[in-house]
Amino acid sequence: MSIRNTNIPTKDGRKWVFELRYKTLQGETKKYTSKKFKTKREADDEEKKFRMLHGSLQVYDMTIKNLYDNFFEYQQDKVKSNTLRSYQERFKYLKSIENIRINEFNSTHYNLWRKEINATNLSETTKNNVQKLLKILFNYATKWYGTNFNEVYPKIVPFRNPNQLVNHEVDCFTYDEFKKFISVEDDLVYKVAFEILYYCGLRSGELRSLTWNHIDFNRKELKVNSNVVKDYFGDKGYLVTTPKTKSSIRTIPLSELLIND
Repeated sequence: MSIRNTNIPTKDGRKWVFELRYKTLQGETKKYTSKKFKTKREADDEEKKFRMLHGSLQVYDMTIKNLYDNFFEYQQDKVKSNTLRSYQERFKYLKSIENIRINEFNSTHYNLWRKEINATNLSETTKNNVQKLLKILFNYATKWYGTNFNEVYPKIVPFRNPNQLVNHEVDCFTYDEFKKFISVEDDLVYKVAFEILYYCGLRSGELRSLTWNHIDFNRKELKVNSNVVKDYFGDKGYLVTTPKTKSSIRTIPLSELLIND
């Protein structure tokens, strides 16, 4: 590893670079000089990320942050944009442990992190989702780098608030409430949209992805096989993807009222 100060800063003050040699897939040895960074720490982090992506970062050098970066890169072409976004949102709550090397991470680190996250005002669901990401990262490290987390795994239990009341009841419009609601909607486009949501039970993203090709007027059926999600990592604004789950692909009968509208 070679990180150095070029002493020739850019206009915005970046002057640190890293230089290294690495092997290509063809076995060729090449020299690489990075772009400039503002701090030595930034250059060090990017150097580790570069070596990790080229298969030369040793496990004893790899931090939780390095592992996450590698995992995130690996998942780019395997999961949807909103899933990648959820990884980013959840990793924010692992910041306090991101610089710990993965081969040194132990139950003490975990318990301190757990107390810290438990002291926040995050919901129980959010806490458990963040912890789920941590377990995903551990499983990824075990699969790809042979790291052993046997000391930590037994300590990982769900977050539960014993004083929190569990309410499984879903509050839905009654038919009379819906008729009252829809009676004041004069725009036919929005009227049909609300009717589809109410009568067919579509998610909002499924509704937004509908085209005329999804509707069979002869059979009076609606086919649900697509979903609209926000494009977090591109410039398209939104993306049309498959539904949230495989079982979400379905055909729904349409009422005469909805067909007419």
